[in-house]
Amino acid sequence: MIPPLGGEGQGRGRKVSGVGGLRGLDLFFSTNPQDLLRWSGQSQLDPKGIIMPFERGPYVTTATFCERVLQEASGVLSLIRVVDRMTTNASGPAPPEEMPSARLDWTLVITLKSGDARGSHPVRITPQLPSGETLRPITLSAHFEGDNKGQNLISQINMELKLPGIYWFHIHVDDQLMTKVPLEVIYSRVVTPGPLE
Repeated sequence: MIPPLGGEGQGRGRKVSGVGGLRGLDLFFSTNPQDLLRWSGQSQLDPKGIIMPFERGPYVTTATFCERVLQEASGVLSLIRVVDRMTTNASGPAPPEEMPSARLDWTLVITLKSGDARGSHPVRITPQLPSGETLRPITLSAHFEGDNKGQNLISQINMELKLPGIYWFHIHVDDQLMTKVPLEVIYSRVVTPGPLE
């Protein structure tokens, strides 16, 4: 639902119905920057009142897990076994109902292109458990030189997994959420016959 347009004395917006002869298609116009802010879901405007969702950089070109990374002297990366799902198994006459803890030891690769971004900026990787709980973030630093110049960030993620489900890894530059990387953990429980008495 789009929030109300404008406020008292704030340059109220207007609604245009049936755009282009299409019934049911409405467009909303407003000259109030705060309306744009609410519709976009962004938390800040630049001094000119223009929305700033990093539309001018930096840009995420890669954000994924893999088992290992090869990096050439030129900086070119080769990602070996790109993965987003992990299965942990338990078998026997009475395997546990709940998933035994497993160990994650994968590499998270993030590639950023500068665009208009300049200088050093903190990059935070915040794991979110299937329960919704978030863990302490991993903080890296990226240095941007503008245009198409980029930065490869390689982080070894080593953590204990106690729950099946989807783990999300939130990637922030400064305080702006850039993307999320999912990791699905599946618990496979296999009951096998016990020894005959």
